[in-house]
Amino acid sequence: MRVAVTGADGFLGWHVRCALKARGDQIVAIGRKITAEPSVLDQAVKGVDAVLHLAGVNR
Repeated sequence: MRVAVTGADGFLGWHVRCALKARGDQIVAIGRKITAEPSVLDQAVKGVDAVLHLAGVNR
């Protein structure tokens, strides 16, 4: 399965990424640089089977 993960570099995202990789899934890590440009984000999620939205804002 091809899975896009937002917040993939955060605490929760990192653990989820490891679990998905161990399961044999292909991971598309989505971070701040990708989401800054909408056309790049569109390309990143093209062909994914699922999106896990784990990004958050700390204030």
